[in-house]
Amino acid sequence: REPEELIENLDLNLDQLPDANELEANLFSLKSKRDALGAVNLRAAEDSNKLSEEWKNLTAEQLELETAIKKLRSAIITLNAEGRSRLLEAFKEVNNSFGELFKNLFGGGNAKLTFVESEDPLEAGLEIICQPPGKKLSTLSLLSGGEQTLTALALIFAVFRANPSPIC
Repeated sequence: REPEELIENLDLNLDQLPDANELEANLFSLKSKRDALGAVNLRAAEDSNKLSEEWKNLTAEQLELETAIKKLRSAIITLNAEGRSRLLEAFKEVNNSFGELFKNLFGGGNAKLTFVESEDPLEAGLEIICQPPGKKLSTLSLLSGGEQTLTALALIFAVFRANPSPIC
């Protein structure tokens, strides 16, 4: 068919149609935009499925790790509480034995152990406070060599009384 026949059959008004140059410019603009998008990834759906599966796995692993962390923190709290309890019991026993053995070795005087630098026994250090007969109350470093040795022996034997070792 001829274009004129088509126009007559479609019942179009030629004055209402847009300008051909304007249509070509619009077409060129649209083609440029399409080309700027780049090539079509035909494997996009497959890649999306793989990434979704990987995301599900990572989410499950994250949940497992968070659960494990909570269990470990709970176990640490329990162990710390048990450790504090046992340490305080052992400390009390060693401290009492140390005082008795110190008096026996020196023929009198006083000695005790104290926690220093922290309220928490798990983080605190120990200090030996002793007073041989006839001397002022002091720390171990202020005693003579012989007094330090006897004090150390008293402490070693006090620890062995609290927790006997088969081989010393």
